[in-house]
Parts: sequence; structure tokens; C-alpha cells
Amino acid sequence: MRRRKGIIYNIFISLRPSQWTKNLFLIAPLIFAGEFSGEKLMFSFSAFLLFSLLSGGLYIFNDLVDRERDRRHPQKRLRPIASGALSPAIARLAVLFFTLLALILSLFFGLIFALVSFSFACLMVAYSLLLKEIPILDILTVAFSFVLRVEAGAAAIEVSASTWIILCTFLLAILLSTGKRRGEILSLRSSAPYHREVLRDYPLPLLDQIMSLSASACIISYALYTFFSPTGWKHPLLVWTTPFVIYGIFRYLYLAYKTELPEFPDQVILKDLPLLTCILLWALLCIVVIGLL
Repeated sequence: MRRRKGIIYNIFISLRPSQWTKNLFLIAPLIFAGEFSGEKLMFSFSAFLLFSLLSGGLYIFNDLVDRERDRRHPQKRLRPIASGALSPAIARLAVLFFTLLALILSLFFGLIFALVSFSFACLMVAYSLLLKEIPILDILTVAFSFVLRVEAGAAAIEVSASTWIILCTFLLAILLSTGKRRGEILSLRSSAPYHREVLRDYPLPLLDQIMSLSASACIISYALYTFFSPTGWKHPLLVWTTPFVIYGIFRYLYLAYKTELPEFPDQVILKDLPLLTCILLWALLCIVVIGLL
């Protein structure tokens, strides 16, 4: 009985629930479409849970691929697969179970949602096997996975994702994924290439420039969205959400350059009170402006 609890616990940890915050991007179409009926809320939340299940299975797959390198990493060596707490055989079964279950359940949300979910799974498998070792393309792949999350969220509630939101999501994800690589290089220093070979090809000045460009482009794109998109025309007060976006991005950059941002940006968002407060206030203001005014 104790053995069974240990396996279940280690499988759950391998699903990386702390990183499920990334799937909150599925809710963005709900907010910006102003679809706040009980049915739409249920579909959006259910899609979030399903993508958490799907991404969890893909995280286990990634840990299987990287288990030898993770054992040399000061933090990742504690993951169940790398530490030996979860055997590769059980991990493979968990990958098949969670991934296939999520893809089958995605059919209940419609064909488009199922196709986006399948595309997301294929992209993440390709990333784990090959793309994460190709400079620049690894960052763009992660960014595109966030775009697919937004598209899935739109498909779940049967709305069209705005090209503005897709662009803002893509640029913001570039900023976050670049910050992660910068954090890896700073924390691992000379040993960084031994944990991920692609880090050898990333000089810090290049990552700094990518972060600066993506941050600027994201702010400009969001500001233009609040002015010139159909949603912005319909809800002119939406422009007042722009200062929150500016502060949030600047706060992230502050953490990256002042406090040496750690490897996992999602942990920063959850642990940094000013940034978390900014995100919550931004979301609340968007809901009020689009849904109530």
C-alpha cells in the first residue's frame, strides 16, 4: 500500500502541477471575447484542466528524454524520474495514459479543439526530441506552444482568437522563454552547456537584446490592440489596462536583471507579490471593462 502511494505521488509530481499556470492562456479568449455565461465558463475551465492533463503527460515524456542530463542538474536531479523514484517503465505508461486520455477527451470539445490539442502534443514531442537543441528555434517553438494554448481556448468556447491577442501572446512568450534561458545560464554558469547544449550558443548580450525587443514589441502591440482592434473600438476604456501590462513586463525585466531571474518564470509569477498583484488587477479590469461596461 505504501508503494502504491509512492508511485501515485511521484507521477503527480512528474506532471509538474506548478507549471500548469501556463495553461491559463486558454482563458484569454474568454476574457477578451466577453463570453462570461455559465456554459462558456465551464467549457473554458474544462479546457484548462484538459490541457493541464495533456501538458503533464508531455512533461513526463520530456523528463524521460532528459533523465540522464537531469541527473547532473542541481535542481532537476530531484525530479522523480531523474532521481530514480519513478521507474522509466512506469513513466512510459503514464505518458501514454495521460496523453492519450487528454487527446480522446479533447474530441468532446469539437474537431478544431482536438486538432489544436494534437498539434500541441506533436510540437512538444518534437521539441523534446530535437527542437530544444536548435538555437532561436527552441525559443520560437515554446512561444508557438503558447499561441496554440490561446487557439485551444478560443476553440473550446467557439470564438475566433484575435490576431492581436495571438501576436501579443507570441511576443510575451518569447520574453518569458528567453528569460528562462538567461536564468539557466546565470544559475549554472560554466556548467550550463553540460545540462543543455543549446545554452552554449546563447551569449548573454544576445538574450538581453531578444528580451528587450520582445518586451517593447509586446507593449506596443497590446497598446495598439486596445486602440485599433474591434474589441478596443467597442470598449474604449480597455486602453486603461495598458499601464498594467507595461508595469508587469517592466517588473519581469527588473527581476531578470536585478535579482537574477531563476530558471522557471512561472515560479517568479507565483512568488513575486507585486507581479502577481499586477496580473490579477489587469485580468479583473479587463473583465470589468469588456464584460460589464
